[in-house]
Amino acid sequence: MKKLRIYIDTSVIGGCLDDEFSVESNNLIELIKQEKFILLISEIIINELIDAPQAVKKGFDCFAFKQYSQEKIAEEMKNFSYLEQVEYLKKRINESDLKVWWESINNK
Repeated sequence: MKKLRIYIDTSVIGGCLDDEFSVESNNLIELIKQEKFILLISEIIINELIDAPQAVKKGFDCFAFKQYSQEKIAEEMKNFSYLEQVEYLKKRINESDLKVWWESINNK
């Protein structure tokens, strides 16, 4: 079964410390850490978290997650030729729910 790809913003990460949203936010972060979902995170979110309070950063280390994700992809591609790498990345992009969304709003 294909894993659901989700995009989170800083409100989800910050919600881990908010009494109103902490249960849901922490549960989601835990599922992401367990790789139950594929996390899509933007450079904007990472830049916003640079200046976030330490308590927010501690709840979910986006930098470590990004590094881990990049290392995992690099490991999968380490024995690929250049052309195989390009095809692999194209396939990942084409399977992305973000691509489906982008095409849906641009083809109206």
